[in-house]
Amino acid sequence: RSSRLDSFAEKDGITIFTQTVQNGGRLARSELFFKEKNSEIRQLTENGSVLEAFFGKNDDIFFTSFRDGINRITRIDYSGKVLKEWEFPKIDSIYSLTFSQDGKIIVFSGNRFESEKNIFLFDIESGEIKEIDIPGEQYSVHFENDKTLVFSSEKGAKIVPMRLDLSTN
Repeated sequence: RSSRLDSFAEKDGITIFTQTVQNGGRLARSELFFKEKNSEIRQLTENGSVLEAFFGKNDDIFFTSFRDGINRITRIDYSGKVLKEWEFPKIDSIYSLTFSQDGKIIVFSGNRFESEKNIFLFDIESGEIKEIDIPGEQYSVHFENDKTLVFSSEKGAKIVPMRLDLSTN
């Protein structure tokens, strides 16, 4: 049995982390774990194929996963109960998830099949997704505030930090 810690987030004495676990010769999967101060580690997913996770605005957690050939964003409570799951069959990858300050929009970088990595805005209330098409490959996107995104962009052989004002584009 081998394992690898992939990513983590902390909030108010609680840590969530993804860990890839492989049992013998079986397929390795990354699962989501929960650790509260002075408590045991709890596994929140089973066969989750979790890529990244972050805390929501309430007592909830959002994570991305790639299962059955489909990228997903899932919202769970601290017990691991699924509250909502959205599927993105036309998106080949999802990276660098973060929330707007008001908690209504998730921003991530990713790509549709056979295309460059772009930035996507996902409204968790309406389920609408908007792709922001910027030449080059976009990585590590975050909300600076609800109207401004900061991200890194590959321009030729260079990685360039960029800022995008959503109100003026």
